[in-house]
Amino acid sequence: MGRFRDRRNSGSGSGSGSGEESSDDEGRPRTYRMREKLIDIGDDYQIMYLKNKIRRKHEFTANNKKARIRTTFHMQTADGDTVYKFHKKKMRLRDTYEIENGDDDEVAKIHKDLVNIIRDKFDVSREDGNDIEIEGSIIRKNYEYKDKETGEVIAKVHDCWIDPVAEAYEIEIEPGQDVAFILTIAAAVEAMSLDDEDGSGSD
Repeated sequence: MGRFRDRRNSGSGSGSGSGEESSDDEGRPRTYRMREKLIDIGDDYQIMYLKNKIRRKHEFTANNKKARIRTTFHMQTADGDTVYKFHKKKMRLRDTYEIENGDDDEVAKIHKDLVNIIRDKFDVSREDGNDIEIEGSIIRKNYEYKDKETGEVIAKVHDCWIDPVAEAYEIEIEPGQDVAFILTIAAAVEAMSLDDEDGSGSD
């Protein structure tokens, strides 16, 4: 997919739980099942790769580490290694989240477009310059990730349409993408949308 194809961020890794393409799905989108409101779940949640939309494989784990004033969301491989994370702090509303890698280095900022009242719109500014635009309905689980420079769709989010799971949705990710990063962004933009609904805010 344009300049994104075959680019592997250091967070995507290799081996078990990396989300790398296997020989039988190379060149095709990969579909993952995510649960809604991951930032609010106390227990770890396994993120499943839906092989052919039916067979399931555990590739990532969403892990929330709660403290008194903030919750830290960790996107981990199946082996338990953190590849990306973001913080949600209490008592303060703002429209930007920072994403860090497993080494605590900032790799991206997610900014919500507060002017757009018709559709949700987010800009993802990455340190490597490969910026992403997200547009659609976050709450209704109907939105797209696009390469901000070329306009190419690199991922789509929608409700589960086969073997429905309560409070779950699916993400179709195009080949060559950093799967863990896309999944982390999905959790972050939903958390930002929930902040707007309940007024709890984040820092």
